[in-house]
Parts: sequence; C-alpha cells; structure tokens
Amino acid sequence: MHDTSTWRVGILVLAFTATAWAGNPSATELLDADGAPSDLFGRSVARDGDVIVVTAPGDDGVAGALGSATVFRRDGSAWVEEATLVSSAPGPSGLFSTDFGFSVDIDGDVIAVGSRDYAGGPSSAGAVSVFRHDGAGWVEEAFLTGTAPQERLGWNLEVDGDQLFVEAEGADVIRHYRWNGADWVAGQTLAPGGPVACDGDRLAIMSGQIIEMYDEIGGVWTASATLPLPNFGGDIDLDGDVVVTGNILAAGPSGIASGDAVVFRFDGATWGTGQVLEPAGGQAGDSFGSDVAVDGDTLVVGAFRDDVGGAINGGTVRVYRWSGSTWVETQTLAAPTPSTNGFLGREVDLEGEEVLAGAPGQLVAGTSTGAAYLFDLSPGPWTNLGGGTAGSAGAPDLFAAGTLQAGAPTLVALRNAPPGALLLAWISFAPTPFPALGGTVHAFPFANQFLLSASPEGTYETTVAWPAGVPPATSFQLQLLVQDAATLHGITLSNGLLGVAP
Repeated sequence: MHDTSTWRVGILVLAFTATAWAGNPSATELLDADGAPSDLFGRSVARDGDVIVVTAPGDDGVAGALGSATVFRRDGSAWVEEATLVSSAPGPSGLFSTDFGFSVDIDGDVIAVGSRDYAGGPSSAGAVSVFRHDGAGWVEEAFLTGTAPQERLGWNLEVDGDQLFVEAEGADVIRHYRWNGADWVAGQTLAPGGPVACDGDRLAIMSGQIIEMYDEIGGVWTASATLPLPNFGGDIDLDGDVVVTGNILAAGPSGIASGDAVVFRFDGATWGTGQVLEPAGGQAGDSFGSDVAVDGDTLVVGAFRDDVGGAINGGTVRVYRWSGSTWVETQTLAAPTPSTNGFLGREVDLEGEEVLAGAPGQLVAGTSTGAAYLFDLSPGPWTNLGGGTAGSAGAPDLFAAGTLQAGAPTLVALRNAPPGALLLAWISFAPTPFPALGGTVHAFPFANQFLLSASPEGTYETTVAWPAGVPPATSFQLQLLVQDAATLHGITLSNGLLGVAP
C-alpha cells in the first residue's frame, strides 16, 4: 500500500511554480583586520583558486597610502589574511583619493590593481599596479600609468596568463600589455573600450550597446563578432563559449533601473541571440546587473541596491543554472545580516560552486567598514548517484538544484535526450537498486512514475514546489528512462539523483 501522507503526495505531484528560491547556503565573511569607517572594503573582489583579493579604495591607514587590497589565502577550511597591498606611488600628498582598488583581478601569481584617479602625472590619468608572488610574498613589479588628463586608466581590468587588459575609460580604449619575462610591455590599443573579459584566445569588450568579440590570431587581437544589446551594457564576464554582461539602468517589467543581464552562447559558428535575464520579483532601482560572473553552467548577477530583509540597498546576488537550453534562476544570496546601504553584489566572482561577493557598505560591529562574503553552493541536498547509459545524443544528464525546504521551488532539468523523446520519470522512497541496460536503476521500486516528453532541443525542465511537512532527513531517488530508437534497446537511463530533506 502506498503512503498517502500529505507531504509524500506533495513530492509525487510535480507542482509547477515560476519563482526562484531564496535562502543562503553557508557563507564565510571576509573582513579587513584594520578596517575603518568608509574604507569601502569589498568595492572590488577577485579570486583564483586558493587566493582571494578584496580591495578598499577608501583606506587611508596604511603608511599614508590611499587605498589598499587585502590578500587572503585558503589554509585548510579557513581563509587567512596574507598581505595588504598598497601602491608604491600613491599620488601627490593631500590628494583625497587615487581610487587604488577601484578594480582588481588575479590570475595565478599575478594581481593587478587599478587606480582610476591616480594623478602623479596628468590629472586623473589613472594607473595600474601589478604584483607578483615571488614564493615569499607579493612584490610590485610594474606601475603602469595613463598619459593624458582624465584618461582614467584602471577603470576596469583583466589578467589572463601573460596578458593584461586595462580600460582607460576617459579615452574609450583598452590598453593591452604583455609580460615578456622581465617587464609588462605595451601592445595593442583596442577601441572602443569598456569593461573587458578574456579567456585564453578569446576577448570580449562591452561598449555601449554592443559587445565586441576578439580572437587572438598569431599574437594579434582581431575583431571577430559584434553582439548587439537591447540596452547599454555594463560589467562583463567570459567563460569559453559563454559571455554575459549586466546593465543596472535597464528598464524592464520591474521598472526604471531594475536592471538586466544578457547572455550569449557560441554554437561553433555564431553567438546567436542573447537571452535577457530579469530577476524574479525585481523592483525599480535594484541595479540588477551591477556585476556578473560565469563559470561553466553557473552564472551569477549582482543587484547591489536590492532591498533585502528590511535593509534598504542591502544588496543580493542571483544564481542561474544552465538547463541545457536556457538559463534558469535558482537562488538569491544575501549577507547573513544585511545592512542598509551594504551594497552586496557591487562586484562578484565565481569559481565552481563558490560565489564571492563584495559588500562595501556592510556594517561590521556597527561601523560601515565593508565586507566580502564567500557563499558555498555545493553543500546541498542533492547527490549524483550515476548509473546512466550512453544514448545517441550522449548520456542523458539529470540535474537538480534547490534547498528542499518548505515553499522553496527546486529546479529539475534533463539534457542530452533525443529531440522530442518520451521520458518516464521514476521516484522511489525505499530503493533497491539493480543493474539494467548497462547502467543502474536507482529509483526502484517506484512510488510513482510520470510520462513526460523532451523538447525539440532534447531537454526537459520544470520547477518543483517542495511541500510542507516533510520529516527531516527524508530521502528519495529520482531517475528518468529516455526513449532513444538509435540504441540497442530503444531506451537509455539518465543518472540517478538522491535528494535528502534538511
């Protein structure tokens, strides 16, 4: 006899919703040990592996310098402050701010920090300090300066291997530098300029209402495509075949300056039409799109003026997952204790399942020194059990994301099915796995099964509403049988998923 308790029926009935789920995963707070009011710690953030850099352009407490960058290194499960970086040429005495730390990036042993208002030469010509870890510590190896008044070199920058790209906002160009083993040598000047992102031999520059794509051919960056935007773009990121830009001023359905983001994917021939992302429940003035980051099938977008938990302008970060055919909003991140004018999401970075977000106005012990937060998306309730078998479109890949908390929608998606294939979804609460079709059936015996169908692109996706009253630690298995006439048995198996309620 089937258990017909309300919560179990709720799991078996896949109720559709259209809202994203909120609630933070575990968050690590990064602070400046010597933080002071208005330091703007968290204004810019960057990460590469076990090293994180967080800037404080308002810091004036380090040997009279104007602005600083704090380096953290992972030590086991903790992030330990390793160094505080300042410019060797902070600017004329008495200058209010050079904005050292307005921008930052890291790649391997190289950190670049922008000072867009540096005026050691022409007024606001800007500068970039380049630091390298020599095995013992971080050493400034280059100080690159703008040459004209109001050039503002260092407004935005990107380090990728032995190449450095720096936006000179006032001149509307990108200055390119290449490391020759001894020095950073000026290379091409790319115009028009704007926020820039690089991944290997591909470069993206956001300029106005276009993204200009470049390929490196024989050591020369050559324009390869122009991607039109529905609105003026902003910060940009690039990972392989995916490029995304945000626009905080876009006036979508949510109102003026609610913001949006636009994502393009390269299919091997063209970049196609961009998908416009607008946050569920967004409001006018949220500034969604303040910064963006993409890594594989995960994308994050900052909304640094989003009101959250009663905190005006507390800021949030929205998380999106690629379903195989579209980007789906799955989560909203906020500071554990949001502050009014905390501005979380002013800048973001993403590596794997960890999201780094700056909150330059965050209250710390009652003082607005700023903070940065590292959110770990991976400790979730889902485990991939494997057991799938290869089909004509590859191994059907079943994916889920969600907290399995009452009222919180969960994304369930399948990709790599034949176009329009019939799908049989199985759910089991007391599984006895057995081998079949060269894989493993995990969701057996079936508590229920559903007949579904794949899209013309060979994908399926839905949002499952998680019911109330589910006992803690309740587990279930989910798996799909996929019609595939091109295979020996005419069917294939997806991988199995184990879900465990918190």
